[in-house]
Amino acid sequence: MKSRKGIPGFGMSEPEFLISVMDRHDQWATIICLVGGGQEINTGEAGIAEWFRVLCASYPDWTVYIPNNLVDSEYTDARTQKVVARIQRLEKRQNLHLATSVRSFRAESVSAFVKAFLDRDRVEAMILFLPDGNDEDHTRRRECYDCTYEYSRSIGIPDLAAR
Repeated sequence: MKSRKGIPGFGMSEPEFLISVMDRHDQWATIICLVGGGQEINTGEAGIAEWFRVLCASYPDWTVYIPNNLVDSEYTDARTQKVVARIQRLEKRQNLHLATSVRSFRAESVSAFVKAFLDRDRVEAMILFLPDGNDEDHTRRRECYDCTYEYSRSIGIPDLAAR
């Protein structure tokens, strides 16, 4: 935050500063964060873990609502999951999950493949990755996909229809 705002000696993270400002309201305040996994890859971003750390350490009286799957390995690491587990007033709600990525709304299967790959779920990753052959698409000729399909079946990867 110091480098982003250009304020020398500013020692608070963005989540810490925002929550501290909102916490000054007398009755109540609401902060709605649309935060995706991978935010911390940008320079200067602490990621979603920082929000949880600040809430756990400094604002135990706040009720925190998160999607059920936010503590899944796709979104948070084991260390962050431990911080989330220490939040005293935590509510998990499935209807808070934004299932479609804004960055790749046309490629939902790509996100599902990446998750399966990162979770080391070989069967799910192969099923998602191996689309049907299509002779009208020169990048997906049937003769290329058929042999890959046969090989996958021969090593025990089940057919999608069999699942």
